[in-house]
Amino acid sequence: MEDKSKKQEELASQLNNRLLQQLEENIKLIEELESQRDFNNTLIQSTSVFFVAIEANGKLLMMNDPMLKALGYTKKEVLGKDYLTTFVPTNERNKLSKIFEKLSRLHQRTFNENHVLAKDGRLLLVEWHGAPILKGKEFDYFIGLGIDITERKQAEDKIRESQQRLSSHLHNTPLGAIFWDVDFKVTDWNNSAKKIFGYSKEEALGKHANELIIPKEIQVQIENVFNHLLTQTGGEKITNENITKEGKRILCDWYNDVLTDLNGKVTGVASLIDDITDKKKMTTELIKAKEKAEELHKLKSNFLSNMSHELRTPMVGILGFIEILENEIEKPELQKYATFIHEAGNRLMESLNLILNLTKIETKKMSIELSKIDVIKNIKKTKSTFDKMAADKNIYLIFESTVEQLEAETDEKMFDQIINNLVNNAVKFTEKGGVTVSVNKIRNKSYLEIKVKDTGIGIPKDKQEIIWEEFRQVSEGTERVFEGIGLGLTITNNFVNQLGGEIKLKSELGKGSTFAVLLPIREKSISTKTKEPAFDKITETPKTKDRQEELKTLLYFEDDMISREVIHLFLRGRYKVECVISGEEGIEKAKEKKYDGILMNINLQSKMTGITAAEKIKEMEEYKDVPIIAVTAYAMFGDREKYLKAGFTNYISKPFSKNDIIELLDNFWE
Repeated sequence: MEDKSKKQEELASQLNNRLLQQLEENIKLIEELESQRDFNNTLIQSTSVFFVAIEANGKLLMMNDPMLKALGYTKKEVLGKDYLTTFVPTNERNKLSKIFEKLSRLHQRTFNENHVLAKDGRLLLVEWHGAPILKGKEFDYFIGLGIDITERKQAEDKIRESQQRLSSHLHNTPLGAIFWDVDFKVTDWNNSAKKIFGYSKEEALGKHANELIIPKEIQVQIENVFNHLLTQTGGEKITNENITKEGKRILCDWYNDVLTDLNGKVTGVASLIDDITDKKKMTTELIKAKEKAEELHKLKSNFLSNMSHELRTPMVGILGFIEILENEIEKPELQKYATFIHEAGNRLMESLNLILNLTKIETKKMSIELSKIDVIKNIKKTKSTFDKMAADKNIYLIFESTVEQLEAETDEKMFDQIINNLVNNAVKFTEKGGVTVSVNKIRNKSYLEIKVKDTGIGIPKDKQEIIWEEFRQVSEGTERVFEGIGLGLTITNNFVNQLGGEIKLKSELGKGSTFAVLLPIREKSISTKTKEPAFDKITETPKTKDRQEELKTLLYFEDDMISREVIHLFLRGRYKVECVISGEEGIEKAKEKKYDGILMNINLQSKMTGITAAEKIKEMEEYKDVPIIAVTAYAMFGDREKYLKAGFTNYISKPFSKNDIIELLDNFWE
C-alpha cells in the first residue's frame, strides 16, 4: 500500500512539474507574442508608410497614425467606417471594389495607385501594396501598405510639362536645333533644322555631321571644335559654312553647349543654328551702300564747297563795284538802278547761304562751336542790317530789352543766323505797322527768350506746320506772293534744336505772327533798363585818313584780278595795298619789305596755298606779331574756325562790304 501511495505521489509530482513547465512555456510564449505585437504595432505606427486593415465587408479595422494625420481624422472617427464610401472618390470606387473582391476571393497580392479622400476634401495620390490575411485557409481580412506620392507626382507632371514645352519650343523655334552624341552623330533634329539643311529628322538620325552638312574642306576643323566642346562645360559660338541636301552653300551661326547626365558625365552636344546667309548678304550690301552714300556725301560736300567758292569770288566784284558805284553815281535814275543791282546781289547771296547751310545740316557736317557772346550786342547788330529794308517799306523795326548787356555761351554763327532769319521774315511779310524784337530771361533766369513779333500777314492754322519743312511756304508755286526759297525757318528750327532750345509760333491770319525762341544760357547781366536803338552801325563810308598821317601798308595775296581791284577801291585813302598773285611771289616781297599786315586768299591756284604761305611768313622773325587775315570765298560752317586754328589772326569771307573790311582792319590799329 505504501509503495502504491509512493508511486502515486511521484506521478502527481511529475505531472505537476510538467504542468508548471508547460505554464512557464505558455507564459513565455504569451510574452513573446505580446512583444511581437508591441513591435509590430510600434513599427506600424512609427513608419511614414500608410497602413490599413479592412474586413471582407469593407469595414475599417485599423488605420495607422501617419495616415490618420495625413487625412485629418482621429482613430475614433474612422474605425468601423466603410472604407470605399468614406475614403475613396466616387469615380474610383468601382475599380477599388473589384480589387477588394480579388483579394478576398483569390487570395492574391495586388499593387495599384488610387486617390484617398481627406477630411477637408483634399485628394492624396497613394501607391498601395495589398495582401490578404488568412485564418487557416479561410480569408479573414486584408491589409494595405501605402506611400503618399502626391508631391512626387506633381513634380513629375511639372517636369513632364516642362519637357513637353521645351520639346515643342525646340521643334518649332525658327532656330535649327540638333542634338549630337559623343561620336558627333545626330540624336534629335527639329523642324527648323529640316528647313535650313533640307534633311528630314528620319534622314538625319544616327548620321555623322560630316555625312550631312559639313563641307569637306572644313571637316577636320569642325571635328576639332566638337572634340574641344566635349572636354569643357561652357558653351561656344562659331560661324562657318555649311552645305544643304541640295548642295547649296550657306553661312550659319552655331551656338553649342555640352549635355551631361546627373553625375556630370558628358553625353553629347546641343546646337542651335541660325542661317545668316541672307543677313550677311544684306549686311554686305548695306555696308557697300553706306560706303557709296558716304562717298556721294563727300563728293556733294566738295562740290558745294567748290560751288560756294566759285560763286562767292565773282560776287566780290558784283557787290563790291556796285557799292562803289552807288556812292559815285550822281544821276538819280542810274543810282536807283545801282541800288536794285545791289539788292538783287544780296538776295542771291542770302539764297546761296541758306542752301549751303541746309546741305551742311543734311550731311551732318555742322558742328557746334560754343563761345561767350554779348547777346544784346549781337541781336542789335543783326537787326540793324534790316533797318534800311524796314525804312523803305515805311514800317518800324525796334528792339527792346530789360538789360543792356547779357553774356551767354552759345554758337555765335548759329545764333546770329537764327535772329537774321526771323527778322528777315518778319520785315518781309509786314506791310503795315512794324516788327518788335525783344529779349528776356525766363525759367529762373536759366533760359533766354527772344521774341520777334510782327503785324504782318499772319499764317493760317492749316499752314503753320508746313513752314518748318524744306522749300515750303504759305504761298507756293505760280501763286507765290513773296520772294524766298523757303529754307529760312527750316534752318532756324534746326539750329535752335542743336543749341538745346525750342521755338514756338503764335499767329493769326491778317493780325501778325510772334516767333519765340528759347535757348539755355549761362549769363552775367547788368540790370539797366534800355530801349532801342543801341548799336552804332557805320552807315556812311568811312572818311579817308588825314594825308599827313602815314597809312599802314598791307600785302594782299590774291590771284583774282577783280578781288584785287575791289580791295584797292575799298581801302583807298585808308590803307596802302600791294598785291601779289602767288604764295611764292608774296614771300619774296615779305622778305624785301616789312608790311604792317597781310591779307591772304586761301586758294591761290598755284603750288602754294594761302595756308602754307601764311605759315612761312610766320616763320620770319619780323612777322611774328604781324596780323595775317584770311580773305577767302571758303565760307562753309566750320571754315572760320579751321583757318583760325591754322594760325590766321582773323577771317573774313567773300563777298564783303567796304564797311566790313575797314572795320575789321581798323580794329587792329585803332
